[in-house]
Amino acid sequence: MRHLLFSCLWLLMIFSVSAMELEIVKGGNGTFQYGAVSTSNGLLSLREVANAVSFDDSGITFTQTSPLPPPPMKITPGDCAVIEIIPPGEQKRTFRITSADPCGRMANHKWQWTKKISWKELGTASPEYGKTWQIQITREFCNQTEKAVWSYPRAAAVIFREKGTNFTFDGFGPRWTQTGYEITWSSPGKVKVDAEIVSIENPRSFNNVINGSSGMLRTIMANNTERTLKMQWSDPDTGRVLGKREFKWVRYKNGAPAGPMYVDPDPPLKLKAAFYPRKKQLNVKLSCPNAAKISKLGTLFFHIVNEAGETAFSAPAIRTNGSYFAEITLPVLPESKYTVYAVENGKRLDAVDTFAIARFPWQDKKYGQSRLIVPPFKPLTCKDGKIRALCTGYENGGILWQKIDADGINLLQHPVRLTVNGEEFKLKAHRIIETADDRIIIENDLAAANLDLVLRQEYDYDGMCKLIFNFIPQGKIRIESMDLEFPLNAGELKLFHSLGDGMRRNKSGWLPDADGTLWRADKPALRGELAGFRPYIWFGGTSRGLCWFAESDENWGRSAGDNALSLVRSGETALFTVHLFTRARVKNQPFSIVMGVQPTPVKKVTQNYRKLTGDFFGSWIPDNSETLTFVSTGNKFGIRVTDGPNVPVNNDWSYIDFVFKKNWKDRAEVERTAAAFLKKHKLNNQNWSKWKKTDEDLVLRMWQGARFHRYAKYHFQYFNPRALCPAWAEFEMYASQWFLDSGHAERNFNDEYCCHPDDDYIDFTLHHSLPYLDRGVSGLYFDNLYDLKMLDPWADIHTSGARKTPYYPIWGMRNLVKRAATLCYERNLTFFGLPAVMIHMTDCNVVPWNSFAGITLDWEMGYGDTPYPTRFSDAYILSHTIGRQTGCIPWVLTNTAGSNGAYATDTLLPLTFGYDLFCQTGAGLTKTDSWKKVQNFIRNFGYGEDTTAVWPGWDENNPVKIAAVNTRCTTVKRQDGTILLLIGNRGEAEKITITLPVPGKVTEALSGENFAEGKEFTADLPKYGWKMLLVKEK
Repeated sequence: MRHLLFSCLWLLMIFSVSAMELEIVKGGNGTFQYGAVSTSNGLLSLREVANAVSFDDSGITFTQTSPLPPPPMKITPGDCAVIEIIPPGEQKRTFRITSADPCGRMANHKWQWTKKISWKELGTASPEYGKTWQIQITREFCNQTEKAVWSYPRAAAVIFREKGTNFTFDGFGPRWTQTGYEITWSSPGKVKVDAEIVSIENPRSFNNVINGSSGMLRTIMANNTERTLKMQWSDPDTGRVLGKREFKWVRYKNGAPAGPMYVDPDPPLKLKAAFYPRKKQLNVKLSCPNAAKISKLGTLFFHIVNEAGETAFSAPAIRTNGSYFAEITLPVLPESKYTVYAVENGKRLDAVDTFAIARFPWQDKKYGQSRLIVPPFKPLTCKDGKIRALCTGYENGGILWQKIDADGINLLQHPVRLTVNGEEFKLKAHRIIETADDRIIIENDLAAANLDLVLRQEYDYDGMCKLIFNFIPQGKIRIESMDLEFPLNAGELKLFHSLGDGMRRNKSGWLPDADGTLWRADKPALRGELAGFRPYIWFGGTSRGLCWFAESDENWGRSAGDNALSLVRSGETALFTVHLFTRARVKNQPFSIVMGVQPTPVKKVTQNYRKLTGDFFGSWIPDNSETLTFVSTGNKFGIRVTDGPNVPVNNDWSYIDFVFKKNWKDRAEVERTAAAFLKKHKLNNQNWSKWKKTDEDLVLRMWQGARFHRYAKYHFQYFNPRALCPAWAEFEMYASQWFLDSGHAERNFNDEYCCHPDDDYIDFTLHHSLPYLDRGVSGLYFDNLYDLKMLDPWADIHTSGARKTPYYPIWGMRNLVKRAATLCYERNLTFFGLPAVMIHMTDCNVVPWNSFAGITLDWEMGYGDTPYPTRFSDAYILSHTIGRQTGCIPWVLTNTAGSNGAYATDTLLPLTFGYDLFCQTGAGLTKTDSWKKVQNFIRNFGYGEDTTAVWPGWDENNPVKIAAVNTRCTTVKRQDGTILLLIGNRGEAEKITITLPVPGKVTEALSGENFAEGKEFTADLPKYGWKMLLVKEK
């Protein structure tokens, strides 16, 4: 199976959208398609354009509707629409419709025009059924300038049909302008609709047949998130594709429109004050879209006034690039809400912003910062230059290491080297700064080419080493090149996984088994300033390997696009090189570079966890299993985002306590209690929350929460360390420090994906976990651990002043997981001998984060009714899902919705069987009777019992051997010697050969029919097929 294979190739297709394709049927209303894509940014235009196209025997009719500018602005003579048509085998015809054209009318804040174009005008006598036409419809706006096209990035490919079914995409519904979307479509006939929304959010999919009625894919999510919608509609009887449409959209970015809009001709001044409490830093900016307003202003001062109206501080404003700004280091100020405004010649300008200084019960608590060692980790040892952690270690030699140990195997062929301008650094001195059970610090003094270096190594007890290169130039030095080289054992490097593309887009796969360049950071390259750089790369096998990581290329000598990392193989050595300087830089002042290294596996799962299963929305639980849930949040538990992280309404814990006690009698009692709770707080389905769906049945949702909790043996409490809500008391003080974008987060939106957890945010989050730990939860669950970039240079609380951006705040997320694990262990809380922390890491198996977790949750992507083996490659599962590198219990989310859901569920079994992935949580799973029967048989056979042995299909020690291309077999052996073979084929149909450890009698597990006898036999497996076979020794 050694071949180059990137995981989830379908994602690459989705995230690079293609032009529209559709068939239009004669007569009727034809097709109506909501939305047009802005050519300025490739996103759906925020101005709601809609186009309809129909035809008859005489020609084609086009209708377009677009919004008029709000008063007092008016549509201009330059506003127009353009129709471009290329008939089959003909030249392009262009038709322009101006705002004054008589075919249009303006009413109800809309400009709508209808134009019919005859076949004769198009150089043809008919619609030429079955042939492809190229059609583009464009709305050209003058204020702000924008071209919004019907099909992007090219004209639509249109085929006219005399008979068939038209399809309409109706749009996003009324919530499009508020807090989310409701995607709807309709058709007068029977059509199969396959729609999927992909983003950093939980995937949404629709795979069903609609018949003469409207279908809907409905959800409410944060508007600050970019999404991709991919739709296909087809004939359910023949499978012929009738149309395709794909586009990206995001409505807001940091509360501001994410694209061109009508611009106020007289916009007001805008002042933004970003406060960073740890640094006592206040950055103020006064700007205006109308540059003339700024140019007319003179000398300005920014005043900071407390609630009593007293001036607490003032600072001069500096004018630059059409705005005024000031970077102010504040004195110690008392608690108060402060207002910031600008003053010109003693006159206060209208623009203001606010921030606050307050005391909160969580501040400076340092939760989880004790120096306890969380099991299964053991104290570090340092002896004779050898540093040893639980499963990994290092041996000092040369400038740094001569050995890196990964579970007993040395990953280095030769010592690590560092060169500058071709000259190798040499060791001058070596000293141990600290040795403790949980921490070892060593410093090496090095020198080369008039450049001194203090190389600081900070070893943590999970085997991670933080490397801090403190360079000290001896005078002015020109650095042409600098490389850090790790000569690795090529035989151990089979897989790779990198970060930088974002969740559900990160790259993983098999490394080529050949000499030459195996991997480069710039293939493919990231966008922007970090092009050619990647913040994380791991190479290895199903367990052993090595990861390298750095938050950015700060203080490196490179330009955007220069390759920063490479892996080149020659024979038994694969040289991993960190190219620190690729462009000449002159240095005469000290500078530092920070990175991290961690070999794997960091720990191992040693206790039997296989009785565990996830909840399937409380409706069904496999026999002989123990359920774990992590959904204890939201309206299911009387929790609104506005009250704080998992804080119940008005801090009233009565409903949560009622649920957690699990002593309710029936659904009626739960619903009465839920209704009373809502009545007590004067809440209902309509007024529940400003930022969430407001027409759900709250009593029903609260009943679901109670049911989830009762049927689960283990409960991990949900937290989202990326969330930020303007309703939180902490927002006015900490929003800028926690916000990923530059400056102050806007106050008119709630975002679930915009924060990074620094020390303060970790205290804030862990403080809110205490009530749940007090109530006996099994552990803490953290959502959304994936690679996001920090764009604010002032946010890093550990750096004085500003920092180079963008960077990936890796250390902060590591600290969150480690401190959460420590907090739990301080309460004697572990989970199956592992840290009592569960993290959602789809596509982001980041070793320094997951090291302190006990469970990793994967597979929240590729939802719908597509076959499961097409969703996750073999390389993806081995490098991400199975958890061997970080020693975590593997958990997956499963979804098989749609008209082919039953088939998709059946194709889930080859992966479940082949990789031993029975810890699953249903996220819209089609639970067929056959699937339930299989699950129950396996559990009742003894899978999960302490007396039953299990060897997964990827385990080299599996006693049953399979000769196959795509098939794996998990072996389950009961105490009485009976073996259950769980065989799964993830590829095309194939004949496999199975070799048993001893001869046996083989029967079909479910039917009991004889299948084979002896030690070796063959089996035919269909595409995505599976088998359960029982083996008894003869």
